[in-house]
Amino acid sequence: LAGTAMTDNLDGVTQDPAKPGYRVADLSVGFGALGMNYMMARAQLVSLDPTNHNL
Repeated sequence: LAGTAMTDNLDGVTQDPAKPGYRVADLSVGFGALGMNYMMARAQLVSLDPTNHNL
């Protein structure tokens, strides 16, 4: 069966929210079938604010 595949690129990543460039979200989306994935797009939400107030 073919379907959509999504990868969380932040899984297992350690970040410091006090630094600019903190990634709030980082996902890849594509298509997958039989254990193979073909990633089509990557979306990142990056904070440029060094204080990173609670969302």
